[in-house]
Amino acid sequence: MKLNYKDFNKMTKKELCKVPGVGRTTAGRILGFRPFRNNDDLFKVKGLGRKTLKDLGIEKTKKKKKKWYTIDGVDYPDSALSKDKRYGHVDLSWRIPKEHREPIAPPSPWILRMRRLSEKIRDDGPEGPYSRYVDNSYMWEKGFKFPWEVKDAIENKV
Repeated sequence: MKLNYKDFNKMTKKELCKVPGVGRTTAGRILGFRPFRNNDDLFKVKGLGRKTLKDLGIEKTKKKKKKWYTIDGVDYPDSALSKDKRYGHVDLSWRIPKEHREPIAPPSPWILRMRRLSEKIRDDGPEGPYSRYVDNSYMWEKGFKFPWEVKDAIENKV
């Protein structure tokens, strides 16, 4: 039997009890945990173990491990480090002047989300809802580009 989280969202208590490895108590817990947004959410339900879910064709996804670097005998995640454009060496971000920094880690989902929000504010213009309380006037100056847009333009030229 091969199931996924969508099936667990649709099943009634009777149908859940028919699933191998799921009893009345576990079926009640599954109903209480709904809605499931992905297969990993099923592992949070007490009574649904790794073996039971594996028999149903559901495996937990593994998180991507961060890269770590050792500087001066201390380990740091790649998000805390930057590459110096002048010399090409990697060091702690705060040790490199801002104009010479280049991140070594890809932007996090949070950074990407904030970039999209900034672009939306600019696209909405000065009358947009986000400009009511904050002065974003610099965004509407002629030729204004965000730092990531300038970097993308340079990379696309080369």
